Amino acid sequence: MKIHKFIIFSAAVMMTGVTGAQDSIRLTDVIKSSGTGTVDLFKDVTASQLEQLRLDNGGEIVIGVDVNESASGTEKASTQAVTLGSLTLTVTYSDNSQKIYDLASGCCTTETQALVAEDPDTLRLLRYTLLGESGSSRITANNTVQGVFDSTIKIEADSLYDPDQGIEAVSAIASIAWLNTNTDLGDPEAFYDYTNGFEDLALLNAIDTAFIDDYGAGQDEAVAVILTNPPQEVDPLAIATWNYFPSASSYYLVGYEDLYPEKGDYDFND
Repeated sequence: MKIHKFIIFSAAVMMTGVTGAQDSIRLTDVIKSSGTGTVDLFKDVTASQLEQLRLDNGGEIVIGVDVNESASGTEKASTQAVTLGSLTLTVTYSDNSQKIYDLASGCCTTETQALVAEDPDTLRLLRYTLLGESGSSRITANNTVQGVFDSTIKIEADSLYDPDQGIEAVSAIASIAWLNTNTDLGDPEAFYDYTNGFEDLALLNAIDTAFIDDYGAGQDEAVAVILTNPPQEVDPLAIATWNYFPSASSYYLVGYEDLYPEKGDYDFND
């Protein structure tokens, strides 16, 4: 048993959009075992629902991915990955106009990256990756989406539905392909390849997006992982007010899970 002195500081969290107004929605179309998928979003949502989800996520369409790779080599049940090779979202509106969003233009991101070479090249470039796990029980999950989906793809997009402005999308098609990595180089390419598929997809609201991003499935054991949006480090000297618990001159006895602060089984009996 260890003795810890806890120092607690408060932070303000601001959320925009209509949080929780629209549930996350699983999609019918998937990424096939070939590593590609043509995903018709309107098979499962209306323009109004998709717009609610976009606004809820601060102007981004967020696609959740259930990473489903074979557990071989450095990939295993607790950590597995794919590399995002290409993504194009084509939105068609009622006036026949189109807006196209793609990975190359910088409007699409994921939470993790890695230096990976595409087959047959040997030059490693920084690419977006998606990490996940299988066979794990997430006791902190509040719903099935949080309990199953591993990573997120975020697409910064314009309005899809605004009757007052005469805006209504009638089609939204996402073409997604995983990168064919040069596995002859070993890791990290062998870790970030695609070998099993298929991957299920979902459109996420802000609550589920935040949970999945914060959970970071597979990140702790991943090979050469780089965080796209690393958490900001707090400078203790920049904090004006400190709150101490139980007081500034006393300590508190605490029991904790053996993997703390990493995520473990939370049984607190170790």
